Amino acid sequence: MTASTLADLYPTTFVVAEIDNENDLVSLVDYNGNEWLWEGAEDLEVFDVVAAIMNDGETSSIYDDEIVEIRYCGRADAEW
Repeated sequence: MTASTLADLYPTTFVVAEIDNENDLVSLVDYNGNEWLWEGAEDLEVFDVVAAIMNDGETSSIYDDEIVEIRYCGRADAEW
């Protein structure tokens, strides 16, 4: 990731959809149904809700955006 300015960053929320402990990867789903990967399973569990700071990469497409940081927020009540 390149150096970013504050204007390049935005917040979003994800639900943990799947955890691959062997590869230390977390599959996250945003509220639009897009899937993202985060390296660092730590103590996350499926259906945890996380807040994230994203970097838009100075483009209008979200498909090249990167997750900068995540923080645990709680648990989702229902399955997706």
